Amino acid sequence: MKHFVKSRLMLCCVLASLVVALTATTLAQNIVTGGISGTVMDQTGAIVPNATVTLKSNSTGEVETTTTSAAGLYNFPLLKPGPYSVSISLTGFHTVNETAEVQLGQIIAVNIKLAVGNTSETVEVTSAVPLLQTEDANISTTFGTAKKPRAVAVALSDGVFASSLSRMPPSATLSSRNGSF
Repeated sequence: MKHFVKSRLMLCCVLASLVVALTATTLAQNIVTGGISGTVMDQTGAIVPNATVTLKSNSTGEVETTTTSAAGLYNFPLLKPGPYSVSISLTGFHTVNETAEVQLGQIIAVNIKLAVGNTSETVEVTSAVPLLQTEDANISTTFGTAKKPRAVAVALSDGVFASSLSRMPPSATLSSRNGSF
């Protein structure tokens, strides 16, 4: 009887081991993809956000596009195994092309350093009428209505203060040399 219990226990252990082994094999076969991810930097090692990353499957011709995050990262998950081309571009930098081979269950790191490219900068200089009149010390302006404009020439040396002009009504005229109204 002891021998029967011992063999039965041995059979249960073997069956349990076989179930565990088959389950692990079955789970391993569920992984049918890989991925490509990486960081985009410039020549100094600074991160490059908002770069356009294009991924092309060399086997099927499928194309996917993404942009790098604020941390310069990009990720293409759930890719079928095979060769891929990675292209990174951003205005002001040279476009970089790399190739990578995706394997089952692996994420391939493709870190890229972009080189500064040709940039064009346009500087437009325009001339405008100067805001400050520097030819003489005379100040003049027009007071009145559009139908009857009146010009008042004010020489500050004659005792007329500019602050008194600001309080003058539109139809007022100067009646004396001392600046009274």
